[in-house]
Amino acid sequence: MIRQLKRHPFLIAGFAYLLIVIAMTWPATRALSQRLAGNNIDNWMFVWNDWWLQQVVADQHNLFFTPYLFAPQGTSLLTHANSFLNSILAFVPAKLWGHIAAANLIFLFGLWVGAMGMFWLVVDITNNRWAAFLAGFVFSFAPYHLTQALAHDHLGTIHWWPFFILFWRRLWLIDTLKARWRSAIGVGVFAALTFWTGTQLAVFLLVWTAVDTFWFFLTDFRKMAGQRPFLKQQLSMLVVAGATAVVLTLPILLPMIRQWRSLIDTASAINLRTTSQTDLLAYWIPPTYNPLWGDSMVPIYQRFIANQAFMPYVGYAVLLFAILAIWKRWSQAAFWVVSGSIWVLFSAGAVLRVNGEIYPNIRLPYNWLGEIFPLSAIRTPDRFNFLLVLSLAVLVGLGASWLLEQARGKWLFIALVGLVILDYLIVPLPMWDAQTISPFLIEMGQDEADYAVIDYPMGYELSKRWIYFQTIHEKPIVEGHMSRYTADTYAVIAQRPLLNALYQNAKWPPLVDPTTFTPAPTVPLVALGPQLRDLQADSFRYLLVHRQFATE
Repeated sequence: MIRQLKRHPFLIAGFAYLLIVIAMTWPATRALSQRLAGNNIDNWMFVWNDWWLQQVVADQHNLFFTPYLFAPQGTSLLTHANSFLNSILAFVPAKLWGHIAAANLIFLFGLWVGAMGMFWLVVDITNNRWAAFLAGFVFSFAPYHLTQALAHDHLGTIHWWPFFILFWRRLWLIDTLKARWRSAIGVGVFAALTFWTGTQLAVFLLVWTAVDTFWFFLTDFRKMAGQRPFLKQQLSMLVVAGATAVVLTLPILLPMIRQWRSLIDTASAINLRTTSQTDLLAYWIPPTYNPLWGDSMVPIYQRFIANQAFMPYVGYAVLLFAILAIWKRWSQAAFWVVSGSIWVLFSAGAVLRVNGEIYPNIRLPYNWLGEIFPLSAIRTPDRFNFLLVLSLAVLVGLGASWLLEQARGKWLFIALVGLVILDYLIVPLPMWDAQTISPFLIEMGQDEADYAVIDYPMGYELSKRWIYFQTIHEKPIVEGHMSRYTADTYAVIAQRPLLNALYQNAKWPPLVDPTTFTPAPTVPLVALGPQLRDLQADSFRYLLVHRQFATE
């Protein structure tokens, strides 16, 4: 059954979500330009991504290749952790208020839009606005979603998914041809928006769609087998949806198609199926950031691997709502229960891990499925918890809608909502202080001469800080950061003992054999002059020393 959403309650929900986002992310709105929302060193990489798009527009660079990182050779950005849509949305705010403020606004915008999308979807399913409002809150502030959004701009922005599912659902349920055309175009538009936001998010959505389609053929196809005109028309609607998505994604889809073989090889080169899976105990342990009882959870989280940072805690009140949906709304909940179970199984990776202990003899389906492209591009099976968040939010809406229909259900609903809020609290929001900017970097940014710089100390993790400084001085740097890299990425560094010597111990890029680099820890004095001249010939002018990070 399809329901029309009146504008008035939609506006009220939007305003209420705005207030909730501000409250739940305090003090982000008070320090938009001074502090960066997040708790992961990768946050600075996404600020760089926004800056890079500005360079592409200003100087007509190739979007998928930058000369600013790994100078003088530059590097491909095709498999980088890009979120093009977020960078586009940040373009004007960055010009007005700076890159940090723009990144914060995009983060807050994603939470708000995701809540609104889930609100609309659950209203469409249940016709209960209070239940839908709670579902939107759960979707945006579920611990796994929030901890990933605080670390990865290209992963945490799942806010277009509910809109896609809304129109996908309507595509199969609406009777009138005109409305189905609108739904087909809506499916294509939101599939494209997801692809532009993050290619891995598009892979997740593709997997979800495949599971939903299989469920349709398993449960409803017999009912429609005799409706050949409908099925024929439906096929044409799917073509419209697919064509819309393809046309809107061509600017980033075509370069990927041209380098398809490279994409597949890069995806399979990094295998984390047996190390970065979900620890099943983590679903039951409240997050460490909770201001009420988070500190007492720290010793348990120290046993985990991937889930020390990315916390898939479900929440006991949320689980109660889901149980109500299973018990009282089974016909509507069945798909979400089955799909949610699949995502838990996928998130568990190739081998089972519980309470920090791995059980190598218990092989799970992802041991084989994870090798298949595009699943191999996910890299970390733990990330399938995003789809679990989606399933749980809908189940919460279904369970809450039944509860609210009962004579005394509203009081239990209010009590459970209070528990959900307590469970999902994240006050104050983790934030980075803005890095101190040397006046010399500002002078470099005003210098129109073309030259490159070297940051000391060098290192895979440290370079994520230095690319933020690059947004100030706007000069190519010898290293940088890439989400997908090979030994060839570090070829220039590997061939120069002087650059090797500027690395801190144990800061070599992971998954690249350290023997690739020149092993000499120091450079003989007699060789220093020739090597400096070689660097100068490659347009390197300055060595920027970051003393607070230099330990040698």
